[in-house]
Amino acid sequence: MGIAGEVSVRGAWADTASVDRMIQAMDASGDAGGPADPGICDWGWVAVGHRPTETGEQSGVTAQSMLDERLGWCLMFDGRLDNGTNLHAELSECFPFRSGSDAEVVLAAYHRWGEHFVDHLQGVFALALVDAPREKVLLARDRQGTRLLYLGTAAGRLRFASTLPGLLAADGTETSADRTALEHELDHRRMVPAPPSNLGGVTLLPPATLRVLEARGRARDRGFHDGEAVPRLGGVGRS
Repeated sequence: MGIAGEVSVRGAWADTASVDRMIQAMDASGDAGGPADPGICDWGWVAVGHRPTETGEQSGVTAQSMLDERLGWCLMFDGRLDNGTNLHAELSECFPFRSGSDAEVVLAAYHRWGEHFVDHLQGVFALALVDAPREKVLLARDRQGTRLLYLGTAAGRLRFASTLPGLLAADGTETSADRTALEHELDHRRMVPAPPSNLGGVTLLPPATLRVLEARGRARDRGFHDGEAVPRLGGVGRS
């Protein structure tokens, strides 16, 4: 299971076929489950998708999507909210819920708090939220970094996926070895901390980070921890 997407920053169209390949690769690697058909949301300059997951998993972690055509928002959510019930109750007076899904709770939180919505989320998750009217995409990862979100660039496009095989399934993503990261992993025999990965050009979105990508190529990071935001600056593809 997982999420994937592509954001074009040079005025071109996002490649939905690349997004589909990333999603299919996550399934082939054994990291996905549920229905065979992925869901893809295409806004032209950005395309995002997810591998739907059957409900009822013991962990409660699922991949969900939610589209609000009225507001022009699309969310791909991989994870679980621990405070979803409380947020649903808090936000029900100002947001017309149609379901009780975690994905819709996240959209309601964005509706209420804007980019500060991540400050209110508790749980394990990685997400991609498209705000089409404002021409921006928001990527976020939980505070503990339990759920992964790999980032890569190729020909004026930013790509992201929940798994490394998924990200590399899209043609043109940089795959040169990152010697520093490889030596770190071999010397210390442990996971390489974010943002490096073992491949040059590929990074992990750091935990407790909201990355805002704009259609014109601008990017900015905002850290969040225990409800306190710490601003970070960054460009597209930078962690």
